[in-house]
Amino acid sequence: MTGKRKIFIDTVVGKIKSKRVRPYIAKELEHHINEEKQRYLRKGMTEIEAEEHVVNQMGSPIQLSYHFNKIHRPRVDWWLVGLLVVTFCLSFLPILADSLQRYYIVKQYIYIGLGISTVIGFMLIDYTRFIKYKVLLYAIGVFLLMVLWLVPTYTINGLPYLKVGSFLVNSFHFLPFLFVSLVAFLYQKTIKLPQLSLMVVIPLILITLIGDLPTSLLYVTMAFTMICWSQVGKKKKVKLGLVMGVLITLQGIFYVLSHKGILLRVKGFLYPENFSSSNGYIYILIRDLLSSAGWLGNGKMTDMILPEAHTTLAFVSIAYNYGWLVAAFIFITLVLLLSRMIIVSKHIKDSFGRMLLIGGVSIFASQILYNIAMSFGLLPIISVGLPFISYGVLYNLINCMILGIVLSVFRRKDLFMEKTS
Repeated sequence: MTGKRKIFIDTVVGKIKSKRVRPYIAKELEHHINEEKQRYLRKGMTEIEAEEHVVNQMGSPIQLSYHFNKIHRPRVDWWLVGLLVVTFCLSFLPILADSLQRYYIVKQYIYIGLGISTVIGFMLIDYTRFIKYKVLLYAIGVFLLMVLWLVPTYTINGLPYLKVGSFLVNSFHFLPFLFVSLVAFLYQKTIKLPQLSLMVVIPLILITLIGDLPTSLLYVTMAFTMICWSQVGKKKKVKLGLVMGVLITLQGIFYVLSHKGILLRVKGFLYPENFSSSNGYIYILIRDLLSSAGWLGNGKMTDMILPEAHTTLAFVSIAYNYGWLVAAFIFITLVLLLSRMIIVSKHIKDSFGRMLLIGGVSIFASQILYNIAMSFGLLPIISVGLPFISYGVLYNLINCMILGIVLSVFRRKDLFMEKTS
């Protein structure tokens, strides 16, 4: 390598703002110079002459570094941000249909502010650092689940909660720790099957012992999706899938045996007319409200007759009060949010970032699809809200964390380069 070549490459690389892409750009420049040099050598130039000629042809190193900085810079997915802003605006609709709207609206403004701050904060974090702290994040998630199971502060409707300040948290709020750490573990190709099985199974066992069916469904969906998209071998995927399948079967048996009321709730869902005065009443009520919704809605308050009208059953409240046109617009907005995340995942070069995106899509999709199906009476009613639409500070902050991680992956998508062969 001549001195001129080294000075040129060092000057270009030294002006690159992103430290991550510097070695890739240096290799790319080396590769290009070597290829062009061989072409001029075949024309009869000496090695020194050919190399200097190629370097001179490449122009100013300052201009070249400016070009690389323009390409490899952090970016913001404004489509995803715009869709999030729209959903935040739509989140006021179920509150406006509530007789206590003044009380909730003031809080909702605060919660949206916290949500936006959370999204921005996680977007600015370098998501690749999660790999370094995967053991710590996993340990925190498992530890909090054990505390929730063994020494809960409150018990509401049979579910344990921990009180943190003025907030009550449950196993759903620990999902980000498990989500990020499991992606990091699955990212390792060399991880052994017994170790990986334990990593996946332990949180599911704890969530089952806690008795949180909604969170267990979200966790299983997330885990299965990430296993399918992970870099582990096919045999490991099949064996891990069988382990999960057996555990899910045992989990279902455990829920039925330990929660005596669950069979009655299932019967109320399957045969609502036969249980119209108990577990079937809510399904009949939802059916009647939706059948009378109309395209433009009724403009009436439903909080006195529909339980959880601004939380779990927010979609039903919106459809009844504002009509099917507004409800369809909300559904399309959420589908576009998911679709945008899927489209972005196809352009992510980093496999760890792509797995984070796929995991995030699975968490959002499972919530949206279950809540909509539940609202139409296709699935039993459980505490699964509609992301960014249902009222609840901690619930939406968790979803904002996950979306912030998704935006962090997109922000750094151009800071990764394919290795030069």
